[in-house]
Amino acid sequence: MSIKKARGKIIMTKTKIDDEIGYMGIFSDTEGNTVGLHSNG
Repeated sequence: MSIKKARGKIIMTKTKIDDEIGYMGIFSDTEGNTVGLHSNG
């Protein structure tokens, strides 16, 4: 299920940091908690 379908809010879409570090993104859930994600690829 996507964040939008679950009624969360995307604060920062998937954003490339650089080739070695990878990507990041930020969203908030329906209770207002903010979560940051990191991916190497």
